[in-house]
Amino acid sequence: MDPLESRSLRYFVAVARELNFARAAERLRIAPPALSRAIAALEDQLGVRLLERTTRRVELTAAGRALLDQGQLALDALDAAARCARRAADPQRRIVLALKAEFDGGLLEPILAHHRQRPDAAPPEVRVGRGQVVRVEVGAAHRVASGER
Repeated sequence: MDPLESRSLRYFVAVARELNFARAAERLRIAPPALSRAIAALEDQLGVRLLERTTRRVELTAAGRALLDQGQLALDALDAAARCARRAADPQRRIVLALKAEFDGGLLEPILAHHRQRPDAAPPEVRVGRGQVVRVEVGAAHRVASGER
């Protein structure tokens, strides 16, 4: 059996999450007939039926549920590997959060939460010291907030 391609797996996961070919195709930015053919090819490759489809609904089979669970884990691992490779290729890329020990103005958690949403985010380094400015550096310093006006 040929190994699964990540594209086929992404297509399947999108259909399995949406349970609708048209919405999944829109999300993937491909034509619905192309998506349907890709899913049929994946089912042929695996030798199992992943979806029960009628003109009105799409449902996962037991094999489809199993592939969805493991497939999502595999895609997450692939995405994490790509992020690690990008980070390793740019060792200078970093983010440093520096703040005064007794005052962060409630900014630290929102800044970190926003930063974590980026899929290729560099690991943050938090420095607590006697400085006046809370700043974020991504290669170069950018002033985000200050205790002064």
